[in-house]
Amino acid sequence: MISQAQVTDGTNMLRQLQFPAGALITMEDLQDSGREHVLDRLREQEPVTWLPALGGWLITSREGAREMLLPKAGATVEVSENMVRASLGKMMLTVDAPAHDRLRAPFERPFRAREAEHAFGDFIRGQADALIDRFADEGKAELHSAFAAEFAVAVAGHVIGLPLGESAKIDAYYADFAAARV
Repeated sequence: MISQAQVTDGTNMLRQLQFPAGALITMEDLQDSGREHVLDRLREQEPVTWLPALGGWLITSREGAREMLLPKAGATVEVSENMVRASLGKMMLTVDAPAHDRLRAPFERPFRAREAEHAFGDFIRGQADALIDRFADEGKAELHSAFAAEFAVAVAGHVIGLPLGESAKIDAYYADFAAARV
């Protein structure tokens, strides 16, 4: 009898043969600055590829992404290898329609562009300006640590009505979660 692990190993080996450019990509290629050329090359050679480093698919072309998002594409997020689903369970980002549509419905109206601008626009602009002012004089910044992490936590906290002032701690939790493998 063939085990599930053997089937998975065989599938991964086959995917590496079918997608040789993706098989060469490392996590460092995806995370470290200055390696954008790796994704540019991948976009030219294999705009849709399997990345063993991620244990998943990567689409690097706009056309491929748009095609994949169409309902007729038949794509699914309901797979056992979905790290978010394995960690957090079934939720809007880990289920397909109609469950996705049911879970998304309460958020449709409040997060339309006009409603979101009215409810959150001033706060978002103020938060962005304050963070940028911290590093603007230097003329450069590492955007994750100087802007993105704190901005995301502050905006999320504001939207749900919680003071999430410890962005470094929350970002560390997220980094631990993102680094986990299923």
